[in-house]
Amino acid sequence: MTVKYKDNLTLDKNFQDKTFHQMALATMKIWLKFGSNENSCKILLSQLQLYSEYNSPYDMEYTDGYDTPELWWSTYRQPKNFIQKLALKLLAITSHQAACKRAFSILNWMTKKWKIRLDVNRLQSMVQIHLYYITNAKLKLKFSSSNLSEEKLETIL
Repeated sequence: MTVKYKDNLTLDKNFQDKTFHQMALATMKIWLKFGSNENSCKILLSQLQLYSEYNSPYDMEYTDGYDTPELWWSTYRQPKNFIQKLALKLLAITSHQAACKRAFSILNWMTKKWKIRLDVNRLQSMVQIHLYYITNAKLKLKFSSSNLSEEKLETIL
């Protein structure tokens, strides 16, 4: 038996069931690591089932070029929307390759633009500090800059 999805995609029913089962188990493990309880896992599983079948409320179309995954997921408002919370948490994770490219870009900037010669340990420490503050800027600076205008903030920096 095959199942037909939107955009004429078809999957073998046996493959779909096996894959969904594996994905659901992995999702439950992740959800429990976020500190959730068994009841919320059951609700999340039912939401995954609705999502996998394109049932309401997860039946809105994703428009390439206009939507972002964060925007698409944030439009679903319902009580105990655990699938939305999980999706937004997972989308917030920066891929390892992007962080690595960013670190090498910063290294290049520090060594070429500043024309400084530092030992590897000191340069590594500087990049780690820089990446920490860039990654956590919103969290660390949200209270200190909330009452300042953009010009005042620039003069302080």
